[in-house]
Amino acid sequence: MRLAIALLFVPLIASASEGDSVFVRFRGDTTEIWNSDVTANCASRFSISVQALTGGFLIIETDTSQKKMTCTCLYDLRVDLVNVAQGHYFASVKRQFLKQYGYGKDTLVHIGRVEFDVIPSTGLPFWASGVQGPCKPEVSVPRESETIPSPFSVSQNYPNPFNPSTTIGYSLPERSEAKLTVFNTLGQHVATLVQGETEAGYHEVRFDGSGLSSGVYFYRMQAGDFVQTRKLLLLK
Repeated sequence: MRLAIALLFVPLIASASEGDSVFVRFRGDTTEIWNSDVTANCASRFSISVQALTGGFLIIETDTSQKKMTCTCLYDLRVDLVNVAQGHYFASVKRQFLKQYGYGKDTLVHIGRVEFDVIPSTGLPFWASGVQGPCKPEVSVPRESETIPSPFSVSQNYPNPFNPSTTIGYSLPERSEAKLTVFNTLGQHVATLVQGETEAGYHEVRFDGSGLSSGVYFYRMQAGDFVQTRKLLLLK
């Protein structure tokens, strides 16, 4: 049986896109590559493929559902690499959106990458499989007419991915100086959606990405000491 030394059962968090966490975990002769808290449509059904490359693995997650619902979920996606030979490896995780499944065009987005070491294994044939965890529903944001919220919060935009516009909801428990901005992966400012004194309550704002190219963007809510950043994906 392969030994994992100090890494046994300990998640190793690697750099990944905001919202997703990519990490590796060892269980016996199985190397698990996890992509956790994936924000996707409640009807999403992911097909997960694994390609063996020189020195590593390419993992591609494809949403194959033709159905779309008016809600989002957080999913955990996992790939099991069984009987990996001894050595140092990387695992690159990408997410694929295809026209045949209702998206605007075929797009491949980089999610994250991890590196890991495998200690001597059993020498049995290598094989791999992918697993999609159950839906963890995100908390929906009530309308402005409902009771005043207790915490500051900003919800995941819907729809996501989107083209060309999407809605972002946020809540303020008290009248606050609020600022909601959008920026790209280079940290460059793209748009300011909210800025100034804002009444307590639940609010929604529309973001139009008509003039932007496809890709990953981020939005950040600042109100008093509260700061939260989330990721959104524009697909044209």
